[in-house]
Amino acid sequence: MGISGEMSTSNSYVKYHITVVENSVYVANNRSNVTVYVRFWRTNTGYETYGNGTIYCKVNGNQYSSSVTSNQKITNSGIDLYVSSFDIDHNSDGSKTLETSAWINITSVLTSNEQYYYSELTRIPRASSISGGSGNIGSYTTFTINRASDSFTHTLSYSFHNLNDTIATSMGTVVLWIIPTSFYAQIPNSNNSWGTVYCDTYSGGTWIGQTSNTFNVYVVNSNPTFSSSNISYQDTNSTVVAITGDNSKIVRNQSTLAVTFSAATAKNSASISSYQVTFNGSTQSYSSATTINYGTVNSGNNLNLTIKAIDSRGNSTSVTQTITFLDWTLPNAIITAARVNNFENDTNLKVDATISSVNSMNALQTLQYRYKKTSNTDFSDYVDIDNHTQYTISIDNTSAWDFQVLISDKFGSSTYNFIIAKGTPLMFFDTGKISVGINGFPVNDNSFEINGKTIFDMVYPIGAIFLSVNSTNPATYFGGTWVSWGTGRVPVGVDTNDSDFNTIEETGGSKYLQSHNHSTTASLDYTGNYSHNHGNRTDILAEGISDNRDGNYSTGSAVTIGNTGSGNSQNLQPYITCYMWKRTA
Repeated sequence: MGISGEMSTSNSYVKYHITVVENSVYVANNRSNVTVYVRFWRTNTGYETYGNGTIYCKVNGNQYSSSVTSNQKITNSGIDLYVSSFDIDHNSDGSKTLETSAWINITSVLTSNEQYYYSELTRIPRASSISGGSGNIGSYTTFTINRASDSFTHTLSYSFHNLNDTIATSMGTVVLWIIPTSFYAQIPNSNNSWGTVYCDTYSGGTWIGQTSNTFNVYVVNSNPTFSSSNISYQDTNSTVVAITGDNSKIVRNQSTLAVTFSAATAKNSASISSYQVTFNGSTQSYSSATTINYGTVNSGNNLNLTIKAIDSRGNSTSVTQTITFLDWTLPNAIITAARVNNFENDTNLKVDATISSVNSMNALQTLQYRYKKTSNTDFSDYVDIDNHTQYTISIDNTSAWDFQVLISDKFGSSTYNFIIAKGTPLMFFDTGKISVGINGFPVNDNSFEINGKTIFDMVYPIGAIFLSVNSTNPATYFGGTWVSWGTGRVPVGVDTNDSDFNTIEETGGSKYLQSHNHSTTASLDYTGNYSHNHGNRTDILAEGISDNRDGNYSTGSAVTIGNTGSGNSQNLQPYITCYMWKRTA
């Protein structure tokens, strides 16, 4: 453990010191084994000190001695004159300061005073260590104590947030403990936490020391109390309830759904923080119990309503309740309506109406029709009819008619609108007029008509031009009103880019050649003759022409071109005559 400082003797050249070596430590009995050495040496060389005497050594208050003989010579190399081992008891806390001293007496040779050396031995751990203790609040947990001596006892205590208390006293190596439920109130917003356990170790009535360790605690069985009894729903539409007789039956798109839930109960010092309500594909959050008005809901099948109550620790309880729906849709119908033979006044009407059963609580209330000419504003009064029954109605086949069919059940109504067209047979032979009508009745005698128009009307509409070499007015063959047109004139196509031809039936031009003049050119030939070209005639003139010998020619008289055409000479293109007629009506 250490070596003392240099100690003096009666001989100034002889010194000694005490060495304490700790060989082993016995934790169980709080004891160490040490060896004590007392070593002498001379500070100079070449000399020896020896003789017979005694060396004394005190260890831990006990005095010991050993004989010294003349064979044990003290030299510069040094010699251990005392060596001995001892078991040293430690203090109850495991500490120990070992007191040693030594002196020598060799008569007439060497003596010394008692001189002391204090050394600290290893502190023997005496306080027991502790482990374990984690567990669920309200349940047993176990602490394990590792002690240095079987005789040691222990007192356990804890600290948890604001709580401090004793767990057990006079305990050995194992302690069973129920984690107090009072811990819940310390962690209202968490599902786990930790505390500290303290282990005080005693040897008899002597306190040896304290150790500590942490332990974890867990919140269990703390989901909120929430059940289907907390949830209710009803149809708040009194009109619908009067039909179904049960406000727990929700009719599609008719009932007014209201869901009510009461407050859940939090457990173990928690509080309810929120509710999540999931219905029909949507989730909403609420801070407290309430009534939710969903209004009308478009579902023909039962739907699940799920409400989750969530506490301040995040623990939750979910409850699912099925909401009963009765399917309902607007009344619908297959309507058959057509004129007899597709053109008669008599028109057949049949309505095949269907309604939703609504669990056999629904019924057909109204089945009616009314009509008006399409050109009119007001409908007739409604007429009641039976379902799946054909009725014959007489309506003028020269007009189109608007019809409405009204169908209603106990919950709602549907209106169908349709048109009965004018009577238009695909083909009609009128023997009186000796005419045929396609998709209509013929109007004219001796005609073939399509959609009320004759073939002639389609080929020669009003404004059409008819050319013929027969002088008979076309009205004789085709009907309509015809006037002679374009007498003595040739037709020209309209040209919107030419002001002479950009207006319908604009006239102009003349068959006679009008008075006009022509341009001319004059030149000299190489002999100095003057050549005048006009049409196909060439005149060669020499009068008045001179040559100035410089390559230029000059004339002595003017060339005059006169007008042609008197206004009564004919100027006609090749033509052929015919009769032209224009239809005006």
